[in-house]
Amino acid sequence: MKFKNYMRTGNTVSPMLRRNTPKNQTHFDEDSDVIHRIILQLKGPETISSNMMVAYLPEATSEVDAFIDGQYIDDNPNALTSLINGEEFTIQGKGLPFETTDTVPLSFKTAQSGTFEIEMLHGSGLFNQEQPVFLVDHWLAVVHPISLMPYYFDSAAGVFSARFTLQFTDESLSLGEENGVSVQTAVRDNQVFITGLTQSISALQFYDVTGKLVVSEKGLHDTTVVIPTDAFAKGVYMLSITLANGEVLVKKILL
Repeated sequence: MKFKNYMRTGNTVSPMLRRNTPKNQTHFDEDSDVIHRIILQLKGPETISSNMMVAYLPEATSEVDAFIDGQYIDDNPNALTSLINGEEFTIQGKGLPFETTDTVPLSFKTAQSGTFEIEMLHGSGLFNQEQPVFLVDHWLAVVHPISLMPYYFDSAAGVFSARFTLQFTDESLSLGEENGVSVQTAVRDNQVFITGLTQSISALQFYDVTGKLVVSEKGLHDTTVVIPTDAFAKGVYMLSITLANGEVLVKKILL
């Protein structure tokens, strides 16, 4: 499979991401040349589309891999990307062996409000009908079988780095807890207190119910953070926390 302009990035893409998968091979094998690809497409209200790919292959790791991962270059008003340590990528390689407990945090951005569609355009190797793929919408508490049918949702304009996750089972992810990591929050005296973490927080975003980003902090290195909320209206907010190891936790906050 070749990647053309719709998958372009600012990084060089390794030829290993262009290998073809044998039609009769669907099980993953660390010693084979099979690449297990998932290609997602985002369509906006005016049919502006954005594609991204996640691929499992022996040469990749969970960190940023030169000549494998392709960083997002911010060339589209609508974009769906994957996150590695809080940075956006349109192509992400992940290592083998594949585990069904794996999750892929996604970032979604749009310059316009309206109804959007996410579709799984292509699955190869393990994802060619054998392994189901699910899209989690944390905001609506929906686990959708994206490998079977497109997902439609409404959104305001903005950047949403905590709304969607790819996963490989139909189990719901608990808000504020992922892969056994949990976060505790408390609201008092016009402040949100974030505690209970054993790993440090590298970044956080705080969204109101319309999806507007009201707080964004990067470069943090603390396990406890306090967010002043005296300037915010009462209501429901979504807190996205990126840990030092790249994991993203989502927590619903009521002010």
